[in-house]
Amino acid sequence: ETADKLDSVMELLFQFLKEEFDKGNGAKMRYTLLGIFSQLLLPAHRSKFTQFLMFYACARAPQEGSQSFIDQLLISIQDTNRSDLIRTASVAYLSSFIARAAFVPYGVIADALQKLVGVCVIYCGKVRPDAPCTEMRDEDAVFYACCQGLFYVLCYVMQPMCARGYEGLLRQLPMNVLMAHNLMPLHFCLPAVADEFTKQATALGLADAWVPGGAPLGGVERLRLRFGDDQRHGLAGETDLVGRQQRLRCEGKGLAGLHVRLGIGA
Repeated sequence: ETADKLDSVMELLFQFLKEEFDKGNGAKMRYTLLGIFSQLLLPAHRSKFTQFLMFYACARAPQEGSQSFIDQLLISIQDTNRSDLIRTASVAYLSSFIARAAFVPYGVIADALQKLVGVCVIYCGKVRPDAPCTEMRDEDAVFYACCQGLFYVLCYVMQPMCARGYEGLLRQLPMNVLMAHNLMPLHFCLPAVADEFTKQATALGLADAWVPGGAPLGGVERLRLRFGDDQRHGLAGETDLVGRQQRLRCEGKGLAGLHVRLGIGA
């Protein structure tokens, strides 16, 4: 019964958003939704489907909408005045959005990758353990979340970006800094993500630029981080990353495509 009520409310909200966008009020709706997302949805525990209202607003203006949503999440990730829980949740939403929303332009994705890896590299410059870490420290939680989010996104976008002329940009990402650092981010990443990332980077010829020889794979301690629409199971329960690698595609920008993806009716 509760699920049916939520479906009905979501249906009404999607219809309302569609009407407002069709009237030319898209910018106002995106601004309003972004504030609601930051204040209410982002801190909400195990939010599952309401986030797709924000995704729909971005889909109606892929360049401007996606860029503003991603930039807001990146600001939240770097805001040390916010709790680690909010910051890691921001990583999860950012990673899920970039990896799975096919309407996000590849130029926006490239910009987001550069900024996210930049956040990780800056942290590496500030924190320098004397020896390779053998366990994750609580104070490094946001760093590890950012790294896993970065690896996760790359599992979805490496191949299509290389096919679209972005291989040079990908090779220039300072991933080698992360791979060689004593915080060992790949070592503490979920094994499914670490293995898929390494396999694809090797197959695409990116590993020679990114991964120093002998870098350990994930598997010592799984990072408990949920990625957006993976929240029903948590990424720790992901058993078929390779099989789910394709970015999601709605049937156009209309309401019906999102309904199909959300499973809330035709």
